[in-house]
Amino acid sequence: MKFKKTPDGNFIVNLDKNDNVAESIMKFCSESEIKLGFFNGLGALDRVELAHFNAQTKKYSSIVMEDALEIISLHGNITEMDGRVYIHPHIVVSDDKMKAFGGHLKEGRVSTVAEIFVVPFKGKAERKFNESIGLNVLQL
Repeated sequence: MKFKKTPDGNFIVNLDKNDNVAESIMKFCSESEIKLGFFNGLGALDRVELAHFNAQTKKYSSIVMEDALEIISLHGNITEMDGRVYIHPHIVVSDDKMKAFGGHLKEGRVSTVAEIFVVPFKGKAERKFNESIGLNVLQL
């Protein structure tokens, strides 16, 4: 992973082959002390785990795909939970037939490169688990 800070305080982060996207973003934010913000990116993966939350059962289902996948859209927010960086990433990927798949990003392995733009905000926002919803919810 390589990164560069822009003059306005944002970051450009390049992930390398075999880097885990979600893990790398969390590590970067922790090391850079970014506690609030958002990110977006593009790139290519050879493995991804997508998840979908079912509001009725309050459980996630997931699928793992291993293929040559293009990141069409990667975006998410950066907050805190229990004093640690917490990211909420979503992703859309496509295969070589241009078929798209999307959902909550649990894990994604970079096949060539991933280019992530991180935009930090001042301050912080905390999450807590909401039993009735079944999710970690922002506390505003």
